[in-house]
Amino acid sequence: ERDSVSFVEANLEELDKLLLGSFDLIICFHNVIGMARNTPSVLSQLQRMLAPGGRALIMAPNKYHALLFLLEQGNRVELERVMVSGTVRFKQNMPEMFCYSPEEF
Repeated sequence: ERDSVSFVEANLEELDKLLLGSFDLIICFHNVIGMARNTPSVLSQLQRMLAPGGRALIMAPNKYHALLFLLEQGNRVELERVMVSGTVRFKQNMPEMFCYSPEEF
């Protein structure tokens, strides 16, 4: 049984550069995974960092939620972006982020 807690703040796209031990729990909140340009690689690296039996809790941007929100806002430009590239920008000053259906993720 482990009695320690470790917090690691890192760039998700540079996890392969970290020489860390294994973790029982990895938490990735606030849609951060949507900012990664190579999601499969990031997920692979997170899996590599899990201890046997470990769990990852990842909050990913949901494509269906994005579509509903954009429909309600009448934002046709962003609706098309989601449908064509799978990315979205909810505001002009925010970076483009990937959004996923549950099947895609």
